[in-house]
Amino acid sequence: MDYRIYVQRKKLNVTPMDLYSARCAILHTLTPNSKKSNTKQASVIAYAWGNKNVNILEQSILNSNEKYKALHIVETHTLGHTNA
Repeated sequence: MDYRIYVQRKKLNVTPMDLYSARCAILHTLTPNSKKSNTKQASVIAYAWGNKNVNILEQSILNSNEKYKALHIVETHTLGHTNA
């Protein structure tokens, strides 16, 4: 999957490296943290899901000291599919 094309096409508020790092984090550590996020090469992504509003999550992040980025999990549901 070309994360650059996906992020651009979906107009996500994350970088391709953030998205790739999040994929690695889930796959290899079962946490939101990856080697790239631990070394500040990518942001940690916090997810909203279901009927939850990603804007509320974004506001919570802004009110914290964390440098996370918010993304609704639905925005990633076609990731990896060739017609995404």
